[in-house]
Order: sequence, then structure tokens, then C-alpha cells
Amino acid sequence: MTDTTQEREAREKVIRGDYTGAEKIYRTLRVENSSDLTPIIGLADVYLKQNNSQKALVLMELEENRFSDDPFFYRHFCRAYRAVGDRNNAFKSIEKAVLLDPGNPEWIASLGFTYWFFSDPERAINETEKALKLVLKKRDPLTLIMIKNNLAYYYAEAGKKENRAREYATFCYQNRMQEGMDQLKRSLYVDTYGYVKMKFTKDIGELDEAIAIFNKVIKDGAPIEFTIGHLEEAYQKRRQLERKTRLS
Repeated sequence: MTDTTQEREAREKVIRGDYTGAEKIYRTLRVENSSDLTPIIGLADVYLKQNNSQKALVLMELEENRFSDDPFFYRHFCRAYRAVGDRNNAFKSIEKAVLLDPGNPEWIASLGFTYWFFSDPERAINETEKALKLVLKKRDPLTLIMIKNNLAYYYAEAGKKENRAREYATFCYQNRMQEGMDQLKRSLYVDTYGYVKMKFTKDIGELDEAIAIFNKVIKDGAPIEFTIGHLEEAYQKRRQLERKTRLS
């Protein structure tokens, strides 16, 4: 995996929503260095963001033989399979990554996310809690933030472990400016901070804080589509709380 000026430019274009520009750069890099996985993963990511999941999957299938010993490849192969709803092959891919690199918390966290994606929140939480124990030993701050963010979100969605969800969401929000963190992830951690507030609160004042957080994420232009859904859910909950207040 490399990190050239062109690759950084492509990632910036993705963040700005210029998928056509990013695709052009990644295509060029793929031709120039066919042994580098970075432009292949970047290109697949662009296809997924363009809602062209089948194209992303075909690309990954074409490249599997060349990267069959790379767990990072299989993590992204899993993403492509998830996008087309292929549960069986999604799990096979992420389990291959775990097999190739046992004990890596990122792959365990991706396994947890795959369980969450396919509507198995209990196993998602169990696997992600395993990943948290592993990353605490490795002292990798960026991966730690990512895993705590995922857990905070899963807890909030499941309506359990409120104190821990709030603790983890606050930790990620406060540490989102870590060096090496891209803007998209920073926006994601802000969104989760608002989501946890919104899911657990019974207070209109705190709900208004969550609404302000979601509006800021949207205003800042981060391409996090589900933030709009979170904002709508927050407004709906606010209306329900207002009705209860009037009737009490």
C-alpha cells in the first residue's frame, strides 16, 4: 500500500464528492503500478459511493488472484459483497482476512460490522468488544477511536449500555482531530456523538444539541448519507417529547 500525492488528491476528491475526478486518478494509478493495491481499493470505493456495487465486486474478483495473501484486500472484498447483499461471501472474505492476520483488531472489527450490517447486533457487539480488547494491547490510537465509535453506535442502536455508549462516543468526538485522521472519519465521529445523544435522551434540550450536531455535519458537506436519516429521526423524537410534555 502506498500514499502518493496523487492518491491523497484522489481521496480529497472523494471527500468533496468528485467521484469522477477520483475515478480518473485511480484508473491512471492502477495502470502505472499494477502491483499496488491502493488504487484498486480506491477505485472499488469510488464505485461503491456511486452506487455501482456490482462494478466494485467485478473489479475485486478480477484482482483476487494477485492479492490472495493480503488481508486488507479481503476486508474490502467483504465490503463489495456486503454492498450486493451476498452474506455468505461477505463473511467468507472477512474471515479470510482474520485467518491471514490473526489477532488484528481491524479485521475483527470489520467482522463485527458485517454482523451489524446483516442485522445481527448481538454478534456485532460481541466481535467488536473482542476487537477493543486487542487494540488496547496494541496501543493504536486511530484504530482504537474507530472501534470505540462502532461500539458506541451499536450500543445506542440496541438501546443498551448507555453509560458506556456515551463514554465511547464522547471519547471519539474529543479525539477526532488526531493526526492521520481524514475528514470523513472526523465527521463520522461527530455524527455518532449526536446519534448517541439522540437515542438515549429524554430531554428536549439534549435532543436539540443532537439536532445541531447533525445539521453541522450536513452543513460541512461531509458525504455521510445516514446523517440526514438521523436528523429526521431526531426531529420525530422531538415532536413526540413535545406532545408528552403538553399532555403531562
